[in-house]
Amino acid sequence: MAKVNTATLRRRQWMAGSLKNMFVGLMPEPALKAGPDALGQIGTYASELGCTKLLVVSDQILSGLGLVEKVVKALEVAGREAVVFDKVEPNVPGHLIEEGFELYKTSGCDGIVAVGGGSPMDCAKLVGARVCNPKKSLGKLAGTGFTVADRNAALKAAYPPLIAVPTTAGTGSETSVAAVFLHEGLKKIVTDPVLVPAVAVLDPDVTLSLPKHVTAATGMDALTHAVESYVSTWADARSRLYSLRAVDRIGRSLLTCYHHGDDRRAREHMLLASFEAGLAFTNVSVGYVHAIAHTLGAFFGVPHGAANAAVLPHVLDFYLANGCEEAISELAVAIGAATPYADRTGDERRSIAPLFISTVRALNAEMRIETTVPAMTAEDVDRVVHRALSEAHGGGGAWEVRDVGYPVPAFMTYADCAKVVKALLPTADTPSKL
Repeated sequence: MAKVNTATLRRRQWMAGSLKNMFVGLMPEPALKAGPDALGQIGTYASELGCTKLLVVSDQILSGLGLVEKVVKALEVAGREAVVFDKVEPNVPGHLIEEGFELYKTSGCDGIVAVGGGSPMDCAKLVGARVCNPKKSLGKLAGTGFTVADRNAALKAAYPPLIAVPTTAGTGSETSVAAVFLHEGLKKIVTDPVLVPAVAVLDPDVTLSLPKHVTAATGMDALTHAVESYVSTWADARSRLYSLRAVDRIGRSLLTCYHHGDDRRAREHMLLASFEAGLAFTNVSVGYVHAIAHTLGAFFGVPHGAANAAVLPHVLDFYLANGCEEAISELAVAIGAATPYADRTGDERRSIAPLFISTVRALNAEMRIETTVPAMTAEDVDRVVHRALSEAHGGGGAWEVRDVGYPVPAFMTYADCAKVVKALLPTADTPSKL
């Protein structure tokens, strides 16, 4: 791999950030409906959006648990009709999205409800994308530009109202401009502000029965979103506020949810943390943790939240050694690992930073999150590093802004990234040649 040209990477990211602020501005936010029985009011929200017949998108597991039926009944109480599409699978394939789109059309729907984690959310968003682009295939909608409405007022108006009901506290899909689907064996992404749901329904009762391992992984996913958005070079006062609030909520509530899953107040705080962290990263992006975690998911099937949890402390170690002490110290205060330090000197403030990283490691340990990748061998390190750095650093020349990578606060070399990846090996083996 060629030597990292940090000047070129920083120039591209500066340009992209400037253009984003000039022409895109703040991404839209869903209307927030949170609290116990928020789900029971979903019919009212649908009525306010002008919907009379809604496609309810979910999966067989949630349908079997009776959650989809609760949504349908709540819609019917408000005089709304519901059509259920509960065939969504993890890493939703394109043919299921097309099937959902056909059901939407033939049933005469005028709105969508997404019930579930990331895959039902992705499916629902992309059904909506096909509604306003009936002659455009999913393959042609894929891309990192605004490929759905493309700032076209007529297309934007044709996108159906979408109500999101997250059933985990971590993905932040209820706030994001993106959706992922499987196309010819590869994951494809569609991005457009129009994909942001109109309403996000955060009901703690929906998450009370989450298994411990799901609570742990999704909670660390939310924490990673908050951390990477906070240290992003695109971060602003608004995104930092959301990031710090999310970190504070996670510090207060994640372990409570893990050990006492029926604690409604803690569950609601984790849903809000996921929502706030989602708003932050939707506006200012993520970083190396996600680039490496995405690669571990693609190559070895590591669940995204668990991959983020394993990678996060190692990337933070790199940032700490490369000038990010102040930001990490602020995160330490937010999570409750240190007291506010307004009266401390700069050196005293920076000395707090390692407390945040040790807190992340302690969370992983207490929640029994796997911190290595059992399927990865020393010979895999090279391809993992190349793939992760390709995602993180983007492509194109110095003035290319369509694929700028991630706005990270310090750039990794090949050796820096390899150090992180090797720390995830199940043994101390290292490749014979790097």
